[in-house]
Amino acid sequence: MASPVCIETMLFYYYSAAEHPRANTSSVINTTSNLRDEGMIEPEMFEGKIVFRPTEKGRAWVEALCSVPFPVAQWVIPPS
Repeated sequence: MASPVCIETMLFYYYSAAEHPRANTSSVINTTSNLRDEGMIEPEMFEGKIVFRPTEKGRAWVEALCSVPFPVAQWVIPPS
């Protein structure tokens, strides 16, 4: 299961061609490394810096995450 920082980092790379704003923090460095190892992102040069873009696999994962509906509450009468 993916952590919130993994999901946030992947969403950033999906929607932005810029360098991640926390690119120098250990959490983003480790997450970026893991996403790259899993084949979810790949490096590319942008405005003189290395940034990461999603691969086809990474785009498929983000699109799957975005297709999950919000949960809903359901009221039930408990058994007596």
